[in-house]
Amino acid sequence: MVPFVGILAGFSISLVVAAFAVAWVLEWLRRDLEVESAPREEPVPAWIVGTVERAFFTVVVAAGLSGVAVAMILWIGAKMAVGWGGGSQGIQNSEAFRFTALVGDLISMMFALVGGGVVRMGWLLMV
Repeated sequence: MVPFVGILAGFSISLVVAAFAVAWVLEWLRRDLEVESAPREEPVPAWIVGTVERAFFTVVVAAGLSGVAVAMILWIGAKMAVGWGGGSQGIQNSEAFRFTALVGDLISMMFALVGGGVVRMGWLLMV
């Protein structure tokens, strides 16, 4: 039963705690930097993408695959390159907005890494 608790705790950290933490940090940063929020014209809401990417990377970290950190950075780079979450065309301070998006992505990936590590510990206790 204890290993299952570790797996549940890892996914809770990665998916639930991270969602609130990233939203809070982005709200705080954007308010502090006086950056307006992005217009809500995105085809897929950012919270759905964040949840899916954190779930994916949590599983990858828990599986113990090598190169996870590189994959996380490449994923963030790809998102930034295509302007994901940076519907910053109509935003006055678009550089600051993109910076806050980058910080949010890094925090999100950090929670996936920590959550994946907790899941891995719970998984190893089961085996």
